[in-house]
Amino acid sequence: MCIKLIKSAFISLALKIAMRRPAPNRFPTSPPRALQNNFYEINLVEDQPGVYVLVRGLKPKEVSGYRFDTTTGDRTEVNIPKNNLGDYRFQSIHYLKGYTLTTHSALLFIVGAIIWFPRVLIWIDKGFQAIFNRRNLERQDRLNVLRIFLARTVEKDDFAISEIALVQIIHSNRGLHHPRRYELLRYYRLLMESFVSDGYLSEAKGLFKLLPAGFSGLAELELEEQRYQGNRRQQSLMGLFTFVLVCIGLIQAYAAYMAMPVPGP
Repeated sequence: MCIKLIKSAFISLALKIAMRRPAPNRFPTSPPRALQNNFYEINLVEDQPGVYVLVRGLKPKEVSGYRFDTTTGDRTEVNIPKNNLGDYRFQSIHYLKGYTLTTHSALLFIVGAIIWFPRVLIWIDKGFQAIFNRRNLERQDRLNVLRIFLARTVEKDDFAISEIALVQIIHSNRGLHHPRRYELLRYYRLLMESFVSDGYLSEAKGLFKLLPAGFSGLAELELEEQRYQGNRRQQSLMGLFTFVLVCIGLIQAYAAYMAMPVPGP
């Protein structure tokens, strides 16, 4: 009982902090407008799967909000006494300057709000992004892109992605914030469209999906790659063999020169 009261007190304090900046019903989630975001969405999660309370108001002795049941789609207005907050699991979603930061502990939420921990995380992330932006992102060739489609399709039968998702797979989310991201997105879109022309992929509503012909296409590309690598090895060996012959010829010429008799006076 004592633990439940302590938990209720922590959640109550966290709600008092969060409700200073409650999330509006509608708000932007993508830049540049999302860069102005700074508000909280608080959910009180029940033990029953898929059921939670979206907090919309804080009163002296109770919390008001909407109770959602994702399994049935029902939504009802509820009022929860503050002494009963310990029966719920706390979840905070902080929309801050284009970022979405989730916390599942009322105590951690309170500490983070005091020491400005979310802003520290954003500063650190921006630092790593600045370092990443200095990299020259290498474009993947046709073979590697088709391999990605095959591997992901084996994992998920209805796998279909856009060029944005492909960049995320190859370079992580940081690739979408790289200075050359638009050039990269155009490159992969054109590459996937070329696969559509070859019959390896299909496109619907901007999403590309692997077709059965893509399997044989991958085999052909891998065979071409093997031939190319084989030719390179042969050229390297021929170059090395030529170099060895030149060295032997030079050695023989030097030996012949050294064997020549020295003319007398």
